Amino acid sequence: PGADTLASELGRLRGVLVHQVLRLASVGVTPEHPFVDALAAWRLDARGALVACFDQLSPDDRARLEADVSAHAVTLRRALGDIPASWMPRSALRVSQRLAGGRVLLHDLVDLMVGTTSSVASVAILDVSTSPLGEDAERALRYHALVQTLRTSVPPLRVSSFSSATGELWVRDVDDDLLTRA
Repeated sequence: PGADTLASELGRLRGVLVHQVLRLASVGVTPEHPFVDALAAWRLDARGALVACFDQLSPDDRARLEADVSAHAVTLRRALGDIPASWMPRSALRVSQRLAGGRVLLHDLVDLMVGTTSSVASVAILDVSTSPLGEDAERALRYHALVQTLRTSVPPLRVSSFSSATGELWVRDVDDDLLTRA
């Protein structure tokens, strides 16, 4: 593959592996070797072109990917700390909601959700990116809030986005204005 394609594939691999680190953290596992542990967790159900891409990496590219994933994992760990089980964390949560009599289907993938859905806002959603935060992150926050509200009829308390590249964290309280913009 060309340099641009390889960079894109390495970016996708980095994202997948950093999300595995987040999934491990959500169940109370602090990987001693984030790259190795994330890779092992991912390989359990990984398929397709991304697996083939990883298998074809040169030793140098694999070493760069390992260093990159490890750095992102350190940033994520410093920001999150331990996630108590009492927060009821759920990671890689795939949700969908039908609208317009089933003619419209919204899909969402929530990186991390904590709290429970009750009659009051008590859920917080965290979106993790391995890139710097930008306009897309803001739109994603609004979308997560909208889908959760439509699914449960109760808006989440907060939505947030974290960049493991920069350590930047955006937190938004969910209110009528945020949902209207979504």
